[in-house]
Amino acid sequence: MTGLAAFALRHWKVIGVGLIIAFLASYSAYQRGQATKWRNTHDKAVAAHQRDLVTIKMSMQQAIADNAAKVIAKERAAAAITERTNDELQNDLAEARALAADYARRMRVNRTCAGDSGQAGNTEIASASNDPATAGGETFVSIPSDDLRICADNTVKAQSWADWYQELRDQWNRE
Repeated sequence: MTGLAAFALRHWKVIGVGLIIAFLASYSAYQRGQATKWRNTHDKAVAAHQRDLVTIKMSMQQAIADNAAKVIAKERAAAAITERTNDELQNDLAEARALAADYARRMRVNRTCAGDSGQAGNTEIASASNDPATAGGETFVSIPSDDLRICADNTVKAQSWADWYQELRDQWNRE
């Protein structure tokens, strides 16, 4: 046997262990390369997810800001409608109270002129043509002026509330 073959036969354990170590070293290097490759892929995926998360958060914040702006605009529009309706209500209440007071005055005058007989007396004093106090001599019941004012107030307020709500509904439906 030649020198190399004899050496291999004598030291086959050392050569086997050397081959195993060489295999394990190369396999370990391969695994480190794969781990690095996987880690790079993982890091890229994490970075992409973080960018997506930032984009989603920014979109959500923009949507929240847009929604807040819409809510503020709706509240301002509702406040403007409420303020205008309230002003109109005050004017309508003043007008209704004046009409109720005038009606009560005409009824007192008619009743006084009729001699408290329950008959409509002087139709010239009562100026409204559809006024129950002047309805062709029919009897009428005297209503206290406070009741007339309360009734007029409630009627005007109810109509104002209905108008206000309808206007708000129309505003909401437009948006």
